[in-house]
Amino acid sequence: MTKVDAWSPVVEHGPHVIRDALVLTVVRDTSALEQIKSDWDDLAKKCDDDAFFGAYPFISEAWERHRNDRRTSLHIIIIRLGNALVATVPLIEQREWFGTVVLKWLDSKTPLYDCILVDPAIDFCQVAEAVRDHLASARRVRKLKADVVPAGTTADRLLTHLAAKPHSFGSACTVALQQLGGWDDYFAKRSANTRQAYRRHIRLLEREGPVRFEHITDPAGMAVAIQWIFERKRDWVIERHGTPNWIMPYETEAYFQGAAATLGPIGKAFILRLMCGEECVSSALCFASQRTIYLSKMAFDPKWRKFSPGWLLIMETVRLAFGIGVDKVDLMTGADDWKERFTDNYVDIRKYRLAIPLFRINRLQRRHRKN
Repeated sequence: MTKVDAWSPVVEHGPHVIRDALVLTVVRDTSALEQIKSDWDDLAKKCDDDAFFGAYPFISEAWERHRNDRRTSLHIIIIRLGNALVATVPLIEQREWFGTVVLKWLDSKTPLYDCILVDPAIDFCQVAEAVRDHLASARRVRKLKADVVPAGTTADRLLTHLAAKPHSFGSACTVALQQLGGWDDYFAKRSANTRQAYRRHIRLLEREGPVRFEHITDPAGMAVAIQWIFERKRDWVIERHGTPNWIMPYETEAYFQGAAATLGPIGKAFILRLMCGEECVSSALCFASQRTIYLSKMAFDPKWRKFSPGWLLIMETVRLAFGIGVDKVDLMTGADDWKERFTDNYVDIRKYRLAIPLFRINRLQRRHRKN
């Protein structure tokens, strides 16, 4: 028997052939990940909106955030049917000093949603059982962790199938649009106070200078705007909380810069910006799938605070959503009073832990070999 070093990656002996012609393998290095980019993009086009943040630009940028971490390596599960890629589960290995391994979602180190891709034409239970078999056969794995999983998504279904234990992470706020007749209908259904406040703030801003909303998709313009957003977000974090959090590292900004640079030219990322004269009042980085606008990052210049610049920008985001024909605006995670003013739906966000007690690992492996 070959001796396995305590810090070597989790080992499988070649492709793991699963029931019904599904073949599961593990991507372990950057070059192997780059080689399947085209297949990954093709699969992403087939998947539902809930898998949006499982697209290749987000995953490759996430790996850039983790690749230099100590005792960390790629462990992306891919499943094929013939030559077609039909599922991806993006994970990393975090190796522990006593020789065991924790599999953790390949995330952005931010509260962005954890997603998987599964071809809707494939039997989901077969995919889930393939992943279960893989976890049972992988050596030294004692735990699987995912931290930001929206309820009802494909990732949520997989983790539930694996009997992972859910814990509440909070909730995300969404604005449903599909039952409304357009922006005018939406605005008419707001309270009289809301409609009056909106018109008043716009009118007061116009006294300071010409007011316009800008929709930016070119990479250079987006890069400048994202830098502006993060500079103000960092100041806001210190002002509000007094201590740094995940928004502070410049690697966080680099992650969103990289994803936006790829997705902007194809219409899946954009900046929405409120300008007064030549001054930027507020700005938001948004991502867009076929049916949803995700409001990812937003900031405003404090000197314009009295004009409710963030609120005005969200109203414009809703207007834009009607214009491009999506079904909802996802305000994403984070408890903020301004989100409460817009939302008509809350999505539970869960973190999951799937523990494999060490005394069970050998038993699971023996059971897997028998099957």
